[in-house]
Amino acid sequence: MNNMLNNDIEKIQEMNLPLELLKNKKILVTGATGLIGSMLCRTLSEIGAKNSWNITVYAMARNKEKAKKMLNDVDHNGNIVYWERNLTEPFIEEHVDYIIHTACPTASNTFISQPVETIQAIVTGTMNVLELAKKTQCDSVVYLSSMEAYGQILHENELKPEDVGYINPLSLRSCYPEGKRIAENLCISYFSEYQVPVKIVRLAQTFGPGIPSDDGRVFAQFIRSAINEKDIVMFTEGGSKRMYLDTMDAVSAILAIMLKGKDGEVYNAGNKDTYSSIKEMAELVIREFGNGKCKLVIDRSKDVGQYPPDNMLKLDVKPLMELGWHAHYDLKDIYKRMIEKN
Repeated sequence: MNNMLNNDIEKIQEMNLPLELLKNKKILVTGATGLIGSMLCRTLSEIGAKNSWNITVYAMARNKEKAKKMLNDVDHNGNIVYWERNLTEPFIEEHVDYIIHTACPTASNTFISQPVETIQAIVTGTMNVLELAKKTQCDSVVYLSSMEAYGQILHENELKPEDVGYINPLSLRSCYPEGKRIAENLCISYFSEYQVPVKIVRLAQTFGPGIPSDDGRVFAQFIRSAINEKDIVMFTEGGSKRMYLDTMDAVSAILAIMLKGKDGEVYNAGNKDTYSSIKEMAELVIREFGNGKCKLVIDRSKDVGQYPPDNMLKLDVKPLMELGWHAHYDLKDIYKRMIEKN
């Protein structure tokens, strides 16, 4: 086990979460080749091996071979079972004790080029997960939503789950936040009508170790430019402000909600110390990692339809912290960990 993952697992175990509930359990993670899904698989597998808890991780992905390649180093004597499934097709009924539903498109250009497929993946995929949970009577389900479900917020008060703003239903890019809202309502409906023990987490922008080198999102573009001593080019003024979250802080938040969260509730997850504008994030990267050889350039000539409107997404994370969770890594730490891992 690499040192970074080992240290992260030690931090999770220090939170005094009831991890022993996972002994002899089967845990389904959808989106097992994604950033958060793969890190959940790795973490759960290693926690099971480290404590001899006989945890079986069902790693669900569209490409089984890709999942095996990504997780091979933490697959202990077959404790990871690989499921090759398409989210939009009904799942084979097999008992699992816990479900963490992470699978979802995340690239903004996909929201524009494939809005129908984006909606199908979010809504139909979530319904299939909830149907499996209902039929197998699992112990707990966590649905990964997004802070984008809040819509457009123009104030800087801390946001509680009910504090939602406007989403333009006629914008192609709205397929993602509207899809997340529908999926959240499905979760609440399955909890109310069928008593499915589902919890929802609205994650802040999450990144960190494990981000692919060719990731097209702005946080990855920023650090890639700085390392290569190239100017950081932004196509908006970067006025949107939001909170961020390290991948492993997201993993620990998900585990806290899965094991200690209240059924039918929505939890925000983000590091309140990271609240900053996109422009401020770019400036931090230039200052801390640019070696004085790059600068910020604003280029307004490009169509910005793939980007969400300016937002102020300051999340209220107190309910999550009351479960015993806290973030470990600020924005500078997250970037340092990305560089070390890559």
